Amino acid sequence: TLEAPPFQRGAGGDIKPPHKLNNPHHIEAEKPEKLTDKLNDNPPKSPLDRGTLEAPPFQRGAGGDIKPPHTLNHPHNIETEKPEKLTEKLIQFIEQAEAERIIMVIDQFEESFTLCETQEKRLEFFNCFLDALEKQGKENKFCLILGMRADFLDQCSKYPGLATQIKEHQLLVTPLEKEEIEEAIKKPAELVGMGVEPRLVAQMTEDFLRNPGSLPLLQYTLDVLWKSATQGEEKSKYLTLATYRKLGGIKGTLTKRANEVFESLSKSEKSVAKRIFLELVQPGNESINSDKITDTRRRVILENLPNEQHNLEMLLEVSDKLADQNNRLITKDKSEAGTLLDVIHEELIRSWEKLREWVEEYQEALPLERKIEADAAEWKKQGEKDDWLWREGQLIKAEEYVTKYGDMGLLDGFACEFVRESQELRKRWEKEEEERKKREFEQEQKARRLAQRRNQILGISLVLMSGVSAYALVQQRIVRYNIEVSLLRELASQTQIFRDEKRHTRSVLLGLKSMNTVQDTKKFLDSWWGKVVKQFSSDRLLDIPQNEADGAIRKGLLQLPNRLHEFQHQGKVLAVAFSPDGKTIATASDDQTTRLWDVATRKPIATLNYKGIVKKVEFSSDGKTIVTLSEDKTARLWDAVTGKPKVTLQHQGINAVAFSPDGKTIATASDDQTARLWDAATGKVKFTLEHQGIVNAVAFSRDGKNIGTVSDDNTAKVWDAVTGKIKNTIDHKDTWIEGTLNVVVFNPDGKKILTATENTVYYSDIVSGIYQYGGNVRPIKDLIYSPDGETLAVVGEDIVQIQNNQTFATLKHQGKINAVAFSSDSKIIATASDDNTTQLFDTATGNSMTTLNHQSSVNAVAFSPPTNGKSSDSHIIVTASDDKTARLWQTAAGNGMITIKDSSSLVVFSPDGKTITNGRRLWNAAKGEEVATLNDQSSVNTVAFSPDSKTIVTGGYDHTFGLWDTTTGKLIANLRHQSQVDAVAFSPDGKTIATTSYDHTARLWDAATGKEIAILLHPHQVHAVAFSPNSQTIVTGSMDGNARLW
Repeated sequence: TLEAPPFQRGAGGDIKPPHKLNNPHHIEAEKPEKLTDKLNDNPPKSPLDRGTLEAPPFQRGAGGDIKPPHTLNHPHNIETEKPEKLTEKLIQFIEQAEAERIIMVIDQFEESFTLCETQEKRLEFFNCFLDALEKQGKENKFCLILGMRADFLDQCSKYPGLATQIKEHQLLVTPLEKEEIEEAIKKPAELVGMGVEPRLVAQMTEDFLRNPGSLPLLQYTLDVLWKSATQGEEKSKYLTLATYRKLGGIKGTLTKRANEVFESLSKSEKSVAKRIFLELVQPGNESINSDKITDTRRRVILENLPNEQHNLEMLLEVSDKLADQNNRLITKDKSEAGTLLDVIHEELIRSWEKLREWVEEYQEALPLERKIEADAAEWKKQGEKDDWLWREGQLIKAEEYVTKYGDMGLLDGFACEFVRESQELRKRWEKEEEERKKREFEQEQKARRLAQRRNQILGISLVLMSGVSAYALVQQRIVRYNIEVSLLRELASQTQIFRDEKRHTRSVLLGLKSMNTVQDTKKFLDSWWGKVVKQFSSDRLLDIPQNEADGAIRKGLLQLPNRLHEFQHQGKVLAVAFSPDGKTIATASDDQTTRLWDVATRKPIATLNYKGIVKKVEFSSDGKTIVTLSEDKTARLWDAVTGKPKVTLQHQGINAVAFSPDGKTIATASDDQTARLWDAATGKVKFTLEHQGIVNAVAFSRDGKNIGTVSDDNTAKVWDAVTGKIKNTIDHKDTWIEGTLNVVVFNPDGKKILTATENTVYYSDIVSGIYQYGGNVRPIKDLIYSPDGETLAVVGEDIVQIQNNQTFATLKHQGKINAVAFSSDSKIIATASDDNTTQLFDTATGNSMTTLNHQSSVNAVAFSPPTNGKSSDSHIIVTASDDKTARLWQTAAGNGMITIKDSSSLVVFSPDGKTITNGRRLWNAAKGEEVATLNDQSSVNTVAFSPDSKTIVTGGYDHTFGLWDTTTGKLIANLRHQSQVDAVAFSPDGKTIATTSYDHTARLWDAATGKEIAILLHPHQVHAVAFSPNSQTIVTGSMDGNARLW
């Protein structure tokens, strides 16, 4: 072993390092190749790998020297400890150590995010050392050092305790200075007696300064130069510039060697090598095409990799070649679990283009592969029980993966077996289900045969059966029938609740379910068994609530939106917008056209001839100008009437565009670290607003006086829209900010500016700049206020959170949300999603009102502005979809339903549809306003309008019925029966009135004079009456079970 000696104290008490090692291995005298062998013989393990905390307490010798003993008296085994016990062991270890301070170093800390299996395990790991820090850090005895890539800092912000510690103690390791680089190149070589050409030092220093993040590559290149000088064909005592250039320089050495090694393999070996390298990469969160690569290394056990395509022998052979000392692309180490594979350095993942292409090719497959393998390992751990196998939804994904990527052979053997066993389980279930159905069918057939026999026997035995038995059967069937009817009434009640809450789709669906049950119940009553029940106990049967179910469907259907029209494109429709007057719609598609349509005629008006894909389109407030923002980050102004281009706004890399409220100014936010204000009429720049980073978003206040911008420099700025001068800078640099500011919006009164990163909303005062945090939606994509300023929508990936004085609700979709819009009256919020739907929600309750369907992802949604500046309860909506259509919809007057505040259960429309009555009051059907009161006829139980809608006849429990003028509400005549009046009707010609009563009569009356014309006698109470269309015949219905024609 190479043993570093203990520090010694000099005469003055100073601690001095000795000049030589105590052990026989003196590195100055060793040859380089032997030195390498000594280092590689027994690579050290980390304490966690060994499962013990073996850092010993320091001890002082007789002379005061500090000497480290070789072992602890009682090493603490931690492999099998529970997290809370592990924390106790760590604290106990710190307390027992006879040292002034214990230092724990955790390097490559980012692997706690990339390799840790679950959030719970990661938190347990963090809490272990954070708890120790909290208890021992105050005494200054325990110091923790975390080494981590800076691009993983944002991950730490999700854990408050860890984030606070890092914020208070963060130390950024800065790039090497020129002199330090030269030292890093020359000094190690000098230690082993190797010379370095000055030209090589100068060239490597220059190359490094051009690529300041390439320290790992510098290390690797120097190592290869040293191996070439000591072990190559032309051995030398110098590291030379010629060899460096031959290798390909700092940027080329590693990737060039990787390409050479890979190309030297056979076709079958290349397939295995590709598999191995992909297994050693842990995909990060960033997109593959992003400049920011967050992929990291991943260690795997070789013996776990064999599958049907790659056996262990092939894997051993190829991994040996990749790990060969002349190739050194991966490392192989022995561990208790098996042979541990790892890439030589993470820089290989970032720099080797071939590996980057593989990772991009399998960026969808790798996470699913790892998920399958992890669940397969858990299944194995749990004794291969069926409970741990995948079910239908997950299994379908696994089968899709195997179909698409199975030939690559990424799944290990356990995982392949896991998928097969999951499929076998499904087959067993399907077989069992078929057998169950078969058994049920056979049992049903058997039951039918038995029932037929019982019926035959019953037919013979009925005469002999006692009346008590028959009565019991009837009573049992009555109870079952009444239970079903009660459930029907509950369904009807629930339907009414949904309709009151404006959840019209659910109301209709529940109504349909009720109607199906009604039909089944009526079929029973029409059956022979039902007739038996009715014959014996008809008075005990509950009435079927058919009218409630039918009403639920009819009233609900009226509230569902109508699709008015479909605007066709040749490609996906990405954006839509209404003109301010609501007469024109603009649609933008990836077929490289933006088209204007007439809302009234549904015909195209103009095509904006620009060969590019437009992702946003917006009208100016006067409706004369359109601004478009394209995927190539250019903005253009167009004439909204002719569709001709006006001007292109020359601004590099535009990320956002917005019109001022008066439509005279356009603001753009750009990659060139500026926002610009443009004259909408001329297209000339008015002001340039500067930041220190990319400007991601821009917004005007509602009064048009202020402009807000947010940037990658972590500031939000408020500007004067008239002068272009800055009013305030709200600096987020002192905050533990999570991600980049990418959303900005003013609150309705313009006194606060709301900004957001992916994870947090900031509410800032535009004058003082004081801000506070808010929101728990992640990731945050947009912030939108309703037109009335009362509701704020925080838009996430697949949810929208709305908050106002009445409600705080979360609106959910089954796919990513692409667009959100409020109706002009702020009562409805619409959300467009990848789940092929646009959903309408009530902003007062957060309840879903209805769903607008497309055949593919919905990319945009917009409400038509109010007609003539007045809001309406009926709304026109346009949606844009990947199904190559933009669709126009009209919602019913959802909030326009008249609520009759009266205890009556009776309501009737007049024939002309203009009047509603419940027999006691009259209402205007269009406005819902009360017209007249019919002298509080509290006993009314029946009502009818005359054909001309001018007269009403009402009948009641007080034996009377009255004729009323619908215009004035005045009584024309008051006539009597001898008992309760149960039904009234006008003849179609309006000349005759028919009434029925409990006094066993129906009577005819002259509608003009109120005189009695005839009495129609019945043996029982008369409950119903109707005229034929020609007014010549009357039909009456009586309690004796007969209908009579007169």
